[in-house]
Amino acid sequence: MSEATLDAAAVDALVERIEATPGAFEFAQLVRLLARVHPGCTAVGGFGDPADEAVRFGAHPSLAFPPGDVQRVFASGERPEPTDTMPVVPLPVRRANRIGMRGAGGQPFMEVNFLGLIGPAGVLPKMYTQYAAERVAVRDTALRDFLDLFHHRLISLFYRAWRVCRPHVAAGEGADDDILSERLRSVVGLGIGIPARTAATAASPSTAFDDSVLLRHAALLAPHARSASALKQLLSSYLQVPCKVEEFVPAWYRLAPGTQCALGEDDDTTVLGLGTVVGDAVLDHGARARVRIGPMSRTMFDGLLPGTRGHENLKSIVRFVAGDAVEVEVCLLLERRAVPATVLGMGSGKLGWGTWLRTRVPSRDPDDTSFLF
Repeated sequence: MSEATLDAAAVDALVERIEATPGAFEFAQLVRLLARVHPGCTAVGGFGDPADEAVRFGAHPSLAFPPGDVQRVFASGERPEPTDTMPVVPLPVRRANRIGMRGAGGQPFMEVNFLGLIGPAGVLPKMYTQYAAERVAVRDTALRDFLDLFHHRLISLFYRAWRVCRPHVAAGEGADDDILSERLRSVVGLGIGIPARTAATAASPSTAFDDSVLLRHAALLAPHARSASALKQLLSSYLQVPCKVEEFVPAWYRLAPGTQCALGEDDDTTVLGLGTVVGDAVLDHGARARVRIGPMSRTMFDGLLPGTRGHENLKSIVRFVAGDAVEVEVCLLLERRAVPATVLGMGSGKLGWGTWLRTRVPSRDPDDTSFLF
């Protein structure tokens, strides 16, 4: 599943699959899926109210050979017993905990087999599991529900320990305890103390790009001197189009009046072989690089033109990687079949950026659109 918000149909389909085949899911992944289905809940295994967590845990009171880590999942919060057609009435406190949390559906409940005081892997003598199962069979769930008070915290802490040992999980969820991303941000040069920049905060051209763009390429950006290959790979991954970086692009730079050679002056600008330059500009072969991006679709092309959020994000990435010592010329290549015909009054494009006078499909991808960062 993607990190995007799930729609109602996808949620219903996922819940039905979880309830029908809980054994097909690994325990930790199942907890993460339930947390995705119920966003905004208290973190499982945290210090909040257990009733506000995404799932409630319990141990399966049986000595039968377990088919998997998870025995059953009740997404609605009800826990019917297979030995009786009458649904067991939940304890009043459990019903109160469910009211108002996620509507009438209630808090999902998960029975596990791998951990607990009773059950297939229970640490208490087997007689306690047998006794709890016998009481449940006659609709007396007092012992089971009492032990589940401890089971929930025990299993929650087990999941918490699993999660702590896998920092990539917190990084993928964008959680507050995301230690891995914090370390990677320091590696790429966005050290501790600099506010994290996420897709949620990068909502306007004045804000920066999502930090995850850089964190995925931390190994390339860790060296102080970053290479053209690093910039190429990062932009190709970010834009999902071909990119090419040309180094040592010659460019003319105008000299300030005070640094130009003038007859009769007695300074370094008049010393042959040291500072004498004929003219008011100098050709530099090492101060500029050229990045060719594309070919791309018209939609992406328009989204990278000046004045758009995409342009500002692209500028931030290029300047962050290239630094201040190198000037970068960015050339956008529009797919030749996407070149629009310019028609007055039809919004064909921005004059000077995305307009061409043509009578047929160009023979090559146009690369006329360029700007300096």
